[in-house]
Amino acid sequence: MLRIMVKTCNFGDAANIGAQVVSKVKSFDVEAPELEAHLAEYETAKESGKSVWFNREVLGVEILSPK
Repeated sequence: MLRIMVKTCNFGDAANIGAQVVSKVKSFDVEAPELEAHLAEYETAKESGKSVWFNREVLGVEILSPK
């Protein structure tokens, strides 16, 4: 199970009347076993005593539109 965090910043009031920017965070739990295994490979290798010379991180999420 993976948790994706999405931050929304509403800057409409800040731009129009000088109010504060309002930020909210929402999380989504998703099943993606192949991605989870790929991201966990570092910890799995380390736990088994192997030398680890890499790390992995999610850089972004893209919406793929159906064609």
